[in-house]
Amino acid sequence: MFRIFPLIICDILLCSLLAGLAGCERDQRAPAPPRLVRVSEAMPAPDTAIDCFTGKVEAAVSVAASFRVAGKIAERFASAGDAVRQGQLLARLDDALQQEQVASAQAQVDAARALLAQTSAKAARASRLATSRAVSRNELDDALRQERQAREQLAAGEAQLASAKELVSYTLLCAGTDGLVAERLAEAGENVQAGQPVFLLALGTELDAVFELPSFALMTGLAKGQEIEVCLADHKDVCARARVHEVAPEAGALRSHHIKARLLDPPKEMLLGSTVAGSFRHRNPASFAIPAQALASRDGRDAVWIVGRDKTVSLREITVLRYEEDRIIVASGLEKGDVLVAEGGHALLEGQRVEAVPPLKRIDESEVGHGKD
Repeated sequence: MFRIFPLIICDILLCSLLAGLAGCERDQRAPAPPRLVRVSEAMPAPDTAIDCFTGKVEAAVSVAASFRVAGKIAERFASAGDAVRQGQLLARLDDALQQEQVASAQAQVDAARALLAQTSAKAARASRLATSRAVSRNELDDALRQERQAREQLAAGEAQLASAKELVSYTLLCAGTDGLVAERLAEAGENVQAGQPVFLLALGTELDAVFELPSFALMTGLAKGQEIEVCLADHKDVCARARVHEVAPEAGALRSHHIKARLLDPPKEMLLGSTVAGSFRHRNPASFAIPAQALASRDGRDAVWIVGRDKTVSLREITVLRYEEDRIIVASGLEKGDVLVAEGGHALLEGQRVEAVPPLKRIDESEVGHGKD
């Protein structure tokens, strides 16, 4: 009897072990619980009103007025807002140095004329004496050469005098055409370099709204030929239509792009130099809007998780048209009615089953990624 007891105990342990192994096998074959996610339906993107950055009103055509020589501004005769006529004096430089150069050149011309008169008389006398053989041929040639050199010296002096007088005229800044002084860029007493703008003259009556947009703002689709709305920054009810005619392809020093839009029918309150704000309505044909959190990635390319009818997910590549503050506009890759994972897709696997969380239920961090008990 005592020999049978150990055998019974061994049988019991063996049965327990086999039952445990069978239970593990049943657990391994049990399906994994679905992952909780929040879903969203791909809907056509509505037209979007996008605010541009503030800018200002500038002349459609403008030219810079500058001196052709360096110097110190002695007087200024025009201010911003003045209407000027062609040839009107705008400013002048201190011309003391140029006047000294004129005086020096004039003295050289006077000396050259006196020398020419002297050598001309000597050459004439030598020519008369040469007919009677009173002077040699060499003496006549020397007299004629001295007269020629004096004449050339006078011509050089006169050219230098004309150049010195022209430099004096360069100290006077005159309007090259009729226009309006849009901006004054230098003051009396200021030293300026040759070619440095002193005034900005607006030509004609056409006006532009000028903006500086950062690179990411161009992703909104703003392009040449598009119409925008421009309003005064201080009076939003004073507005005008404008058509974009210039978009700088490269960013400037401040990483922004220069944008110009021609004002089509500006109101009288929209004056030169006014601060304005522009906006435009971007149309989204054949595109879809999805939540920003729905964006995933496949091999470095944009993608989203699509929920199939069998409640399993698959990763699909998309083409992003632009990024907005809280959503993404998709150009291709989606169809109307597609159900995609909006939240909770950061650790999904291809073919994994999911369960949608009701829209009004907030996903708790501890709950996302776990199935029901």
